[in-house]
Amino acid sequence: MKQGYRIIDTDTHVGPNLETLGEYAGPKLRERWHELDEYWMPVTDGGHHLSISPFPYKRRLRQSTVLDAEAPRAGQQSPLKGAVTAVLDTPPSAGVNNRNAAGRLDDMDREGVDVHLIIPATFALAV
Repeated sequence: MKQGYRIIDTDTHVGPNLETLGEYAGPKLRERWHELDEYWMPVTDGGHHLSISPFPYKRRLRQSTVLDAEAPRAGQQSPLKGAVTAVLDTPPSAGVNNRNAAGRLDDMDREGVDVHLIIPATFALAV
């Protein structure tokens, strides 16, 4: 509780890296895991996420045309890379997107969050 208010975070994204997801993949997915190789993209936590033909959407306000659109390709950086900045007083605990549940709870306590509504990343839904 923070200043007497119960805080519920309704925008908690959890995106485990591919290394973590691979450990929980079933036998059929493991047989075909190599088919994802060209889509692997390094991420800041030392692991990888999938990047399957992200389409960079660039436009100016009040204009309907897309500017400087390059063709999407496998393993390309996310269009949000560099466009979104995290404003954090304290960085999150290491590994909270993977196996560090204690770290996530510590982060919640520090931030005054009582409940997280967790939204899985897109790949988790695809599996």
